[in-house]
Amino acid sequence: MREIEFVPSYSLKPNSIVLFNTIYSNFTPKKKEFKDNKHVKAGLSSHQAKRLQNALNWLYFCAERKYIRSSKTKKTFFFKLNFITVTLSSSQKHNDKYILKNMLEPLIRKMRKTYTGFLYVWKAEVQDNGNLHFHINTNVFVHHKWLRDEWNILQSKHGYLEENEIQTAPSEQVKAVINASDLSNYLSKYMSKGDKLKSKWINYLKANEKRFKNEKIECFLGCGLLSAYKRKIDIKLWDCSLVLKQIKVTEQAYSAAEHTEIEALYRSHKVYTQDYFEVIQGVDFKKEKEKILSQKILKACEKIIQKENEVAKQITIDYF
Repeated sequence: MREIEFVPSYSLKPNSIVLFNTIYSNFTPKKKEFKDNKHVKAGLSSHQAKRLQNALNWLYFCAERKYIRSSKTKKTFFFKLNFITVTLSSSQKHNDKYILKNMLEPLIRKMRKTYTGFLYVWKAEVQDNGNLHFHINTNVFVHHKWLRDEWNILQSKHGYLEENEIQTAPSEQVKAVINASDLSNYLSKYMSKGDKLKSKWINYLKANEKRFKNEKIECFLGCGLLSAYKRKIDIKLWDCSLVLKQIKVTEQAYSAAEHTEIEALYRSHKVYTQDYFEVIQGVDFKKEKEKILSQKILKACEKIIQKENEVAKQITIDYF
């Protein structure tokens, strides 16, 4: 006979609270076998997009507001995240896996070693010229000159740049992300826009296969109409700090004080309801730091920064 127990639980997200029941049962369901989908690189699946969205949410939430003084303008500005783009300075001569392993990953390791509490989310895309390039979101300020030197050293080592061009070749772009309003939505849409356009054009070409049978794709690419129709990427489309994947703030059979806080938020915020869970949306945990729930999620952020710093100390740099 099956015995089932429902335990009220909650999960804290950067801007919401998920309410659900944890189910305990003596029945063990058969595990589903999932097919390997690593070869699917036409674009982000809905599951991948959600995971990317979640990683960006945590990255932004754990980032402190920082003030930087510009040596050029002599003005001070603030930002939460760095939005970085690195590109190849000449035609890509290695496969995508080589670029990831020998260029992007060493750059990430160097940034983790150099900057305390460094967290990141990166996304791979293909330019119109067929070259792979990367967008990287970080929670710390990375100066564009430092980034240019480090990336160009790697480019020079792997044949994409001459040594005398390391300090001058423009291969990077750094922007400060300031606007907090729907930031993660904006970033995830921006970082995946090429995939959506690409899928639309692939479907269009398939539907009109006979019409374009004797035409070359290059002519459409040349006129810019199908600039989104690009080659597949032979690596994972995105990745992030391991601690951002592992962070989880979940509580079962919570206390009376927590229940009181959740009830107050439930009445004062918009609630999204489904059959098996509810989501209290638009919660600002940093506004009332003395609250129990706020303290829990803020402590979780502190822990992942500490964990990242401990791991970063063990990193070795070997690309010089």
